[in-house]
Amino acid sequence: MALILEKETEFGVNVEYWRITSSDFNWIGNICHIKMAGYKDKQARLDGYDCLMFVELEVNSMLQNELDNINIQTFLYNKVKELPDWEDAADDV
Repeated sequence: MALILEKETEFGVNVEYWRITSSDFNWIGNICHIKMAGYKDKQARLDGYDCLMFVELEVNSMLQNELDNINIQTFLYNKVKELPDWEDAADDV
């Protein structure tokens, strides 16, 4: 799973394919820190090219009472899509 959303890098090259590379849950604060890697496009990722940039995001996790029957990966991508700069992101399944 990944997200499709075009963003410009500091190098003037756009990236549009985003995948979560790590996440860290703060159970007491109900916060999750997510690190995402951005690639030129899906084909660049499939071809094994390195990502062009990383972004670090923070989302409200509220996961403590939802651990049964939950797909963590889907949960995190959906949380990212709730962030203002990511609302237009499309799923790539």
